[in-house]
Amino acid sequence: VWTWGSDAFAQLGNGAASAPVDAPVQVTEDSQWVDIAAGGLHTIAIDQDGVLWGWGANSEGSAGTGDGAIPVRYPTRITVPARFTDVAAAGLHSLALDDTGTIWGWGRNDDGQVGDGGAPFDVMTPRAISSGVVFTAISAGDFHSAALDSEGNIWTWGADTSQRLGNGPEHGPVDVPTQVTSGTRFTAIDMSSFHGVALDSTG
Repeated sequence: VWTWGSDAFAQLGNGAASAPVDAPVQVTEDSQWVDIAAGGLHTIAIDQDGVLWGWGANSEGSAGTGDGAIPVRYPTRITVPARFTDVAAAGLHSLALDDTGTIWGWGRNDDGQVGDGGAPFDVMTPRAISSGVVFTAISAGDFHSAALDSEGNIWTWGADTSQRLGNGPEHGPVDVPTQVTSGTRFTAIDMSSFHGVALDSTG
């Protein structure tokens, strides 16, 4: 892992919380990594054993290590009884997908973006948020989240301002994954600050 840019909240994972770094610096950790995601002020990664690691801002639980307000300066193992295959991060929350198709969420949860049904309370360590549905892909926006299930349906949750959840006219936040499409099979999805995009199976 190599990191660069703003490091005010130790999000680069190089042991400092300092001035911006203007060239890639190798993170000092011996693990072999298979996936990584950059959130607003934190970073989440998965190693070759399917273990989650987090670092950076953690005041709302975004790093997932349960340490509270103290920034996590180095990649730190997140102890969860699951093997992970995918990770997504944005704003101050994160999502991870395990090898059973279960989504786990943690971090800032004022708009229900973690998806555990516990808004507006932040989630300090990863919590399983789905049951009965096998998910295959995840994406995180600044205040909302989305996923694809094994049938290619889109599910969304979190803030709905600007209709970012894709579930019709704007209404209040949704704090659990809620299916918003059926009948069209999607293969890829991505969320941004205020909108989402998806690719269907016909291209």
